[in-house]
Amino acid sequence: MLTTLEHNSVRGGKWHSLIDKVYKTENLLSAYRKVAANKGAPGVDHVTVEDFTADLIRHIRKLEDHLREGTCAGPSREVSQGRDS
Repeated sequence: MLTTLEHNSVRGGKWHSLIDKVYKTENLLSAYRKVAANKGAPGVDHVTVEDFTADLIRHIRKLEDHLREGTCAGPSREVSQGRDS
C-alpha cells in the first residue's frame, strides 16, 4: 500500500484518505497472502483461511465492496473483561 501511495500523485504532499487505497484489489490480495502464509486465525466472522481461499475472488470482491461502502461489520457484542476487586 505504501508503494501505491508513494507512486501516485498526492495533492499537496498530504494523504486525505487512505480507504480508497485499502480496498484496492491488489492490496486486499497482498493482505490475504500474508494472512494465509501466517496461517491466520478466523476473525469475528469465523471464516477460516481455508474457507476464504475456497472462494477467494468472491470474498475479495465482497470485502472490497463493504470497505468502499463503509458497511464492514465489526464485533456485534461487547465482551466484559471483568476484574475481581
